Amino acid sequence: MKVLEVSSPTVNTFDLHEVWSSGPERDLRQDLLATWSANVLLGTAELENNERQDGQLTDGGGSSHEPEKWITTGRLTISNTPKYERRRDLTGIHFVITSINDSRAHNSHYSKDLGRDVLNGFFGDVWELLKLEMNFTYLVMTPADGEFGSLNNNGSWTGMIGDVLSGRAHVVVAFLSQTYSRAQVIDYSSVLIKFSYRIFARPPKLSTLSWTSYTRPFSTGLWIGLLLLLMIMAMVCWGVSHCYHQMLLPTSVGDQLPKEIMGYQKWKKDAPLLVWAAFTQQGWPTAPEVGPLRAVFWTMYVVGVVVVAAYSATLVAFMTVVDDELQFDSLEDLKMLPKYRLGIQKGSMLEEYFKNKNFLEYWETLIKPYSDTPLKSFNDIRAIAQKDPQYAYVGTYEIQRLDPVGACIFKSARQHLLFNDGALGWPRGSSYVQLFDHFINKFRESGLLQKLMTKWYPRPYTCPDQPVVALGFQQDGTPISKGDQSGM
Repeated sequence: MKVLEVSSPTVNTFDLHEVWSSGPERDLRQDLLATWSANVLLGTAELENNERQDGQLTDGGGSSHEPEKWITTGRLTISNTPKYERRRDLTGIHFVITSINDSRAHNSHYSKDLGRDVLNGFFGDVWELLKLEMNFTYLVMTPADGEFGSLNNNGSWTGMIGDVLSGRAHVVVAFLSQTYSRAQVIDYSSVLIKFSYRIFARPPKLSTLSWTSYTRPFSTGLWIGLLLLLMIMAMVCWGVSHCYHQMLLPTSVGDQLPKEIMGYQKWKKDAPLLVWAAFTQQGWPTAPEVGPLRAVFWTMYVVGVVVVAAYSATLVAFMTVVDDELQFDSLEDLKMLPKYRLGIQKGSMLEEYFKNKNFLEYWETLIKPYSDTPLKSFNDIRAIAQKDPQYAYVGTYEIQRLDPVGACIFKSARQHLLFNDGALGWPRGSSYVQLFDHFINKFRESGLLQKLMTKWYPRPYTCPDQPVVALGFQQDGTPISKGDQSGM
């Protein structure tokens, strides 16, 4: 808006109003935007007369050579009420929203007390707060195919995205993930929540039973270090025995060697066995008589006590506590495992993610060849994964840990697959995006969004301690048991 000229012979105050509409076919509304107040009006002719009276300005005819000019000073007072606070009243606006029932994010039911649909869950509570702020009404519908929305080969859209593009709904109120193709046809609101995706699966039973169980207590580096220590101490023992043997040998008389010299000869010959006996606390028939050999023996004895105690305790723990780690940490690891398949929700952003050229190989090997993936229902996906340890699925890490099944039965790969922002979805170019974003940001700054997060996504479920398995034939005969279980 631009004011070219405003004049009045009697009034020096003017009000500027903004005119707007809350929606299509709605009456225009106006609000005070600013006030202009003119304070001083001073003409050039009046200034010259004042100067003549002071004797400072004269000419032959006594008239002014300057055309009359006016100097106007004033003040513009702009309303301190933010733009979208002034336009918050959406009385009479009725939204048709599209959503899919989810226990924590968004679910709807009809309230007899209120006589209308009510949306619950994190996104539902945010929407109800927006309704309270702006006084609109709404109706909830569910997409006929039950999908969030994906792009078909013919260019059409399924799910909630399709509802908005076809005009059946005005806005998506759900955990709508942001993808490139969706961003070409809809406008996202400000981000409401941020989650991450990981791969989940049920660990195979008896995964502790393997030939490597006896070497797992120590790392490869520690095993190598112990082997080098044994070799070095055996060489020290041999060297000390050799030195003493050579020192006493010239003092011997006749063919019969003294008992002391023969002792050093045996220690020199059996140096590796001597060190091993000290390391495993087995002892030796003859005790060393000189200080250096005693130091070698007792050093290996003390090291052996510590190492054997640590090894035995760790080995028993590995054999009696069930190992619940997965056999993979990434998509690449999963692809290398035979018979594994990957479950994803049909029509979700994951379908677009895996059809991307960068991840198409995983779609072709882990998803497309199987009839039970992708599926529309996430509950069906988890039900299959619960029965089949070779059925992995992609789920939201922060949500899966909230219930006993997701936290205790399933385990997640260590690597995050991707990070996911959830927002509302509006038709492209909608005039409501900035208005609703204003109040969403207001909720975030006031801490309301964080309180709703704590309400619907509390701390992860704490699983009970794993029971300790009694050490028996199955654990002691690890390699044999592993061979018997290989066909499961």
